[in-house]
Amino acid sequence: MLRELLSILRASDPLRDIGESFGSMLGLTLEMNIAAGQLFFGESDSATESKRIRERDIQVNQLERKIRRQVITHLAIPGNEADTPYSLLLMSLSKDVERLGDYAKNLSELIEIRSQPLPSGVTLNELQAIRRAVEHAFRYHCGANSWNSVLQTYRRTRA
Repeated sequence: MLRELLSILRASDPLRDIGESFGSMLGLTLEMNIAAGQLFFGESDSATESKRIRERDIQVNQLERKIRRQVITHLAIPGNEADTPYSLLLMSLSKDVERLGDYAKNLSELIEIRSQPLPSGVTLNELQAIRRAVEHAFRYHCGANSWNSVLQTYRRTRA
C-alpha cells in the first residue's frame, strides 16, 4: 500500500495514470474478445489461441486489482474528495471490463466441450452478425483518445 501511495504522490496526474491502466485493460479485453470469436467460428488455431486468451485474462485480472488499489489510495489522500465520482466510476467500469474478459475466456473454452460443428444457414448468419456488431462497438469505444477525452470532460465539469 505504501508503494502505491508513493507512486501516486510522485505521479504528475494520478487519475491519468489510472485511466491509462484502464485503457490497457480495455485493449487486452478487446483482443481477447476478437480472438475468442475467431476461435468460436473456427477461424484460428484453438490450442495456441486459447492459451493466449488465458494469459491475457490473468493480465486483465491483475490490472483490475491494480486499478482498485490505485483508486483507493488516491481517494485516501486528503484533498482528492472531488475525484470521488470519477474514481468510483473507474472502479465500476474496471470490474465490468474484467467481466468481459471472463466472457471471452469462457467462449474460448466452449470450443473444448462443443461436440458438433456450428449450425449453418440463418442461425450462423445471425451469430456472425451479432459478433460483427459487438466487435465494431468494442473497437469504437477502445479508441486511442476516448479515455483521455473522458478525463478531460470530467475535469471541465469539476472545475
